[in-house]
Amino acid sequence: PFFSVRVAPPLVGLGLLEAVPESAILALADPADANGDGISGRPALIEDPSDPTKIRLGRFTYKGAQATVAHQIAYAFNRDMGVTTSLFPVLDGDTVAQTPPELSDTELGHMNRYVSLLGVAARRDLADPVALRGEEVFTSFGCVKCHTPT
Repeated sequence: PFFSVRVAPPLVGLGLLEAVPESAILALADPADANGDGISGRPALIEDPSDPTKIRLGRFTYKGAQATVAHQIAYAFNRDMGVTTSLFPVLDGDTVAQTPPELSDTELGHMNRYVSLLGVAARRDLADPVALRGEEVFTSFGCVKCHTPT
């Protein structure tokens, strides 16, 4: 038997991340550290599985391998659960697409809407000294150069 460790990324807030325009994220890229701040952010540019002629910003999965929430869901269905969709109709290790796909575009759309609308919990204890110190550390370490706080 084979075993594979799965560390599922959190799903809350993915719709908010997808709502940030690709251009805003790409504007933060500085692959050659042109501004000399020691940060050289490099965006993951990937083929769009819906249209391989398009290059998109990869922003989902740990390595930025998927461009949209729908792509991430379809990829996870395919690779983690062995379920085909129109985006990923061939199972890992196979060479022939399953027709029709096991999950319809309508069902994938429902899953996409559900995951995209999973909200982030409201921030608590706005004046908590520990939380405020965390904000200071986040800024002082230079995290805000890539990871914008809003």
